[in-house]
Amino acid sequence: MKLTAAIAAAVLVSATTANASPQLTLSSSLLPSPTMVLGLTAQDGANTPAATARTTVFGLPRNVGTVDRIIRGVIAAALIGLGTYRAATDAPLPGWTVAAFVGSAIPALTAITGYCPLYHAFGWDTN
Repeated sequence: MKLTAAIAAAVLVSATTANASPQLTLSSSLLPSPTMVLGLTAQDGANTPAATARTTVFGLPRNVGTVDRIIRGVIAAALIGLGTYRAATDAPLPGWTVAAFVGSAIPALTAITGYCPLYHAFGWDTN
């Protein structure tokens, strides 16, 4: 019963925050051009980028593919859900609750950025 109430509360909170989020609109003059961001120009001198860069927003090589990122996102969401459930039910061994929250950071960050340091160390690329 507590699990159903916790899930219902989480869905209600996410639904209300999703509907209440303001729309951000930026004029195109405020945004950097693709040429500025990527540092690329076409061969004929036109103001269009020649190719898209395979780097993350931090300049690291993107080495995690789309399917891999989805799987990592699902794992992160499951760990966050487990930690939230354990925190809501006052489960024994609170260290495991903290471990679930902290352990969700790695798959969440790698899913968001598209870069995995372990893949980089072994030279793997799932793109």
